[in-house]
Amino acid sequence: MNDVDLLQQYAQKGSEEAFATLVNRHLNLVYATALRQVRSPQLAEEVAQSVFTSLARNANAMKPDTILTMLQKTLITATVAAAVGAGIYEAHQVATLQNQVQTLQQQQTEHLQQLQRERRDAANRLSALADEIERVKGNSTELLKLRGEVTRLRNNENDPAESEVKASLAKVNLLKQRLEQTPGAKIPEFQFLTEEDWLNAAKGSLNTDEDYRRAFSALRNAAEQMFRPMIQLALRRYIQGNNGQFPTDLSQLQSYFNTPVDDAILQRWEIVPASDFPNVGVGSDWVMTQKAAVDDEQDLCFILGPDGGGSFNFKTEECFRALAPALQAYSAANDGKELPLVNQSGLSDLSPLKPYIKTPQEQAAVQELMQIQKDYSAAK
Repeated sequence: MNDVDLLQQYAQKGSEEAFATLVNRHLNLVYATALRQVRSPQLAEEVAQSVFTSLARNANAMKPDTILTMLQKTLITATVAAAVGAGIYEAHQVATLQNQVQTLQQQQTEHLQQLQRERRDAANRLSALADEIERVKGNSTELLKLRGEVTRLRNNENDPAESEVKASLAKVNLLKQRLEQTPGAKIPEFQFLTEEDWLNAAKGSLNTDEDYRRAFSALRNAAEQMFRPMIQLALRRYIQGNNGQFPTDLSQLQSYFNTPVDDAILQRWEIVPASDFPNVGVGSDWVMTQKAAVDDEQDLCFILGPDGGGSFNFKTEECFRALAPALQAYSAANDGKELPLVNQSGLSDLSPLKPYIKTPQEQAAVQELMQIQKDYSAAK
């Protein structure tokens, strides 16, 4: 049956088999067209599904004498329109990040699986050799060869690369066990962590409480860093769809995520004036940031806007907020020129701010920043 007959069978008689045949004929074309636009297999599948859903809805309205010559053109046009409507640029960014994460996970998994296969093969070989040794005990020459093979296999079993992987996995297990005993160290963003994140957090020693504190903070920072592009993309979509307005509550972003986000995650974040962070360019008068740190000495504070952002540890962020009035006074006295708090080597020289420090809180913030800079320089 040709395309016209198939579509008429579906439109007039509701034949799902006819429509399935029509879909199979044109699915590759639609999918390939969508993939060239969105650069993401998952999004391309969604676009293709949307196109054929639209075709099913409009089957009765299509004229029989134009179906055969216009069907592919209609599908291509609908694919491109759907791709543009989905936001090609933002989708490409997210898809690229997801592909990178999936590639790392796949590489790690394949490496571990290869090592496990080699270990099983060696164990099977050792077992077979043990049986063979029992069989040829009366033959000294053959016995020596078999014992040499056993020694070689046992040496391979102690291969440094395999030992390193085993040690890393053992440390990850220790970290996860300790985390179960320390529920206050968890955040809901942990659901975004990859095996690579766990392995990175477990690097270094895990002998003291301070070691585990460092590792837990590394996990939190990695999880929030994974969430960062998701919430920024949702923010840009919200602003584009609401006449440039910034949301007043983060729950308003829920419908703008690619997939629903746990409310527990959004409840950890808040909207504050961008003026609280005068040295961070975000492209708006408001920013998103976490409400509080789990560990204010170790954790990072992320400041996010539609067009940019930054991150500091929470102690630094609190100091920046405390110095906001002094920074505004400095700018007013210097023809609107702002005093940068951060440069390429770390924190800037704060001495020009001294005449504008008026409160004990501001003075304490300056002292804290100076100590942070000192500790940072010593660590380098």
